[in-house]
Amino acid sequence: MKQFCLKAGGMITLISAIFIFIARYDFISIFKEPVDIFEDGVDEASEIKGGLPIDSDMYLLLECFGVEEVTNKSKTGKVTAKNNYAYFILPVFVGDDDTYYVAIKINEKDKEYSTYKRISDETISYLSGETDTLGSYSVKIEGVLQKLDKEKFDSMKDWFKKSGFFTSNSEISKYVLPYVFVSKERSTVKTTVIISICCFVLGIALLIAGAMMGRKYAERLKQLRSLQGRVVTINGIPINVATMDDVDRCVCAGKPDKARKVLEKTYHAEPMQAQQIVDNWSQLTGFYNM
Repeated sequence: MKQFCLKAGGMITLISAIFIFIARYDFISIFKEPVDIFEDGVDEASEIKGGLPIDSDMYLLLECFGVEEVTNKSKTGKVTAKNNYAYFILPVFVGDDDTYYVAIKINEKDKEYSTYKRISDETISYLSGETDTLGSYSVKIEGVLQKLDKEKFDSMKDWFKKSGFFTSNSEISKYVLPYVFVSKERSTVKTTVIISICCFVLGIALLIAGAMMGRKYAERLKQLRSLQGRVVTINGIPINVATMDDVDRCVCAGKPDKARKVLEKTYHAEPMQAQQIVDNWSQLTGFYNM
């Protein structure tokens, strides 16, 4: 039981800890109120970072600056799923004065993908002076900002350099931020976070239980080693009970059948004799309680 608790607890704790680290921005987001980046914006630019939850009706979107193909494979190498993602540029308003820019990751299978493209085309046409129409289309977006990897961040900055959107590299460094908006339902995020935390707590509890069992048995083992003059005779050979901790561990763990098998295999006791020894183990050792 001790080994089970330690192994299971260690595995559950490790896996849940890794997941918590990977999904850390989701964990951060549930402790914040979602922000409408178009209606109210954020109060300060410092708020635009990983873990910021966003819930908005989006009607502005700059061009796509990159694409990504993600392929899922089975253990045998067979492709089980394939998704293509497009990375557009999403403006984030800071009060009434400034606008900062992050990426937004969109699955091309998204039913609203064509609307995203219409919003982007309309926004670019408006900014280039081709039309004075803006806000004809909108899409409800709900999710969280996450860290954008360096390669895609460089691609986003390259788009701004080539487009002439800003007049200097210093402006790009200031207003283009290394974050990406990923669509996620808040209710789903909360459920995932709760399950992850529960698994982590369970893992820790199992580790503590295993450690306590080990400590408790260590005290009993010390007592067992101190026994003097207590022997059990098996096939005419007297064996010091103080050395039979393998049998004692099984009895202590509430596994009499396993204790009997140890006696038969290790000490070559006959089945009936092994059963008698297990039945009388408390009398042999003097241990009636753990």
